[in-house]
Amino acid sequence: MLNKSNMLNIDMKRVDDKLYIALEGRVNTVTAKELAHQLEPEMANLRGAVFDLAKLDYISSAGLRVIIRLQQHMQKVGGETVCVRNANEMVADTLAMAGFGGVINIE
Repeated sequence: MLNKSNMLNIDMKRVDDKLYIALEGRVNTVTAKELAHQLEPEMANLRGAVFDLAKLDYISSAGLRVIIRLQQHMQKVGGETVCVRNANEMVADTLAMAGFGGVINIE
């Protein structure tokens, strides 16, 4: 039986040194590992990242850690601030409660 709580679709597209990541489903402890695993090889020569969360239903602290690690990488290499777009109310509230408003760009 398929466990819908562990479903995450990740669509990544790289344009020059910027990565566009569209997430659909849920980022939890299980799926955050897959997200981090897919991001890892893309980080070489990466100077910017934009997350489109229009189809993301939920993000846990594990998912927040993936975003913050990517932001730390951007700071280390002198890249752009990570941008998050189109978050629904629940995901936006989670980002706000975690204090991400001052760390990443939320649009």
